[in-house]
Amino acid sequence: QCEDDNEYAFQSLEDVSAELRQIVSRPNVFLRHNEDAVQMGVLDFGEGIVGRLEELTCLIEAASQVEMAGDDPSHPHTLVLIRGDAGSGKSRLVESVCDPLMERGWIFLRCKFDRLMQGQSLSTIASAFEQFFRHVASLANEGQDVGAVLSSVQDSLSASGIVVLSELIPSLCALYPAVFASLVRDDSSDSSEEDGISSGNNYDENSAMDDKEIMTGAETRKNRLHYLFRKLVHAISRPEHPLFLWVDDLQWVDESGIELLSSLLTNSDQLNNNNENSQRLLIFSSFRDGEVDGSHILSTYL
Repeated sequence: QCEDDNEYAFQSLEDVSAELRQIVSRPNVFLRHNEDAVQMGVLDFGEGIVGRLEELTCLIEAASQVEMAGDDPSHPHTLVLIRGDAGSGKSRLVESVCDPLMERGWIFLRCKFDRLMQGQSLSTIASAFEQFFRHVASLANEGQDVGAVLSSVQDSLSASGIVVLSELIPSLCALYPAVFASLVRDDSSDSSEEDGISSGNNYDENSAMDDKEIMTGAETRKNRLHYLFRKLVHAISRPEHPLFLWVDDLQWVDESGIELLSSLLTNSDQLNNNNENSQRLLIFSSFRDGEVDGSHILSTYL
């Protein structure tokens, strides 16, 4: 429509319908030429994204920074926030970089928050890892070698850590039957001692805590769970296989989910024996900014 000439404006839905019928009947005139589309009588707008070059470049550059963290240790784990209204193409934008990153060796995980499941953010985030381990189990059933992944996870978490996470990631039960068989034989072991986890934020066995630093049982369990998820990310991500986690509809997250994501991004207890950070984590979080006001839990972190 021309703003200064109403002659070209649609006056009714019938006008719009007539215009669309002309496009369908004469695509060679109204659309870019595509011989297959003309022959099939369908419209083909292509698979590329138009007008999002700047945003795509930003996503790819963030991934490249994580990949190059060995040379620039300031970006071993990175968060990219993608905001916009519903239907504005946020998901399509992220999907457009998934295949290129996986071709470069990235491990892709995804979770999606739901308005009807607020209060279950930990389960939502854990579902991304559940999908990953289901895939690992499927590969194992096909006879493929997944020993490196399983060994890395067990070495990082220990038996009791696997048991704790299995409450949120049930596929771990099938992948580590010996761990759970051992648990049945001896359920009196002290899991805290096995993991070497104290009740503090940093989980340092040698750290002393005064009365003001003693945490409640709930806070201790939360910190232990955060620690185990950090160890899990460290176990499955590597410089040659970075981890890409897409967190969709972040506007429905609750405080427990925000705290876990923050812990994955900001804590650095995943150093190897050479005091180097071998973890590579990239998180894309998309959300509807029109539904995030000053009172929203996200506002505290943005």
